[in-house]
Amino acid sequence: MAIEYIIIPENKKDNGIIALSKHVLEAIAGYAVEEENGCYLAPKTTFRRPVFCKVVDNHLTVCIDMKLQYGLNINSTCEAIQNKVQQVLQQMTDIKCDNIKINVVGFVF
Repeated sequence: MAIEYIIIPENKKDNGIIALSKHVLEAIAGYAVEEENGCYLAPKTTFRRPVFCKVVDNHLTVCIDMKLQYGLNINSTCEAIQNKVQQVLQQMTDIKCDNIKINVVGFVF
């Protein structure tokens, strides 16, 4: 299994490069989802993780499987999660995420 990295843009290239593994980005996005009230990551299974990052040509796509508290507005909650994940990734890594896909897989009663 190949480990995928995304390179952080640098103004000075004479000191080297900084690259982050996609697993680091998955962890950051997962923490951002768990901080939101009424949002829970889907359980981890043998073949599927609740947060999955894909790096293609140094462009980042994040896919999140999550459950919502019953009674929450799905559209506004998912939009808030997308904005929060975008903001947290931008603040922590200086990487702009191209796509954030959210799959609501169930509800918590």
